[in-house]
Amino acid sequence: MWSFSLSPANADDIPWKTGTLKNVNTVHGTRTHGSVNNGAATEVAVTTAYFTIDADDAVYVLGKHMGKREKPLHLTVNSTVKFGLKKDKYYLMDSDGKTHEVFLETKTGKPKAAEPTPPKP
Repeated sequence: MWSFSLSPANADDIPWKTGTLKNVNTVHGTRTHGSVNNGAATEVAVTTAYFTIDADDAVYVLGKHMGKREKPLHLTVNSTVKFGLKKDKYYLMDSDGKTHEVFLETKTGKPKAAEPTPPKP
């Protein structure tokens, strides 16, 4: 008997960062599956959730395509969240400690703090 896990990654192997979840936005749309040329294409409803995270080094917008049977992630806006990058995949940990594979939509760097100017004699 075969046994396997659908977990996207072992949470212990991911170098986690923390940030503040500033916003969650969902976009509803459709995707085409199959071949348009032979007429076998079908459109499937899809919802994409976007998570805006304010971290020390940048503001990240991470996305997750949600199937129609998939439940929303348990997250609270204005709370601390954990996210990480392993190889070329991003991960987001929800409030229940579950790890979800997400994609990077945008990353906006923050300006570095200016060096304080010494007082004039």
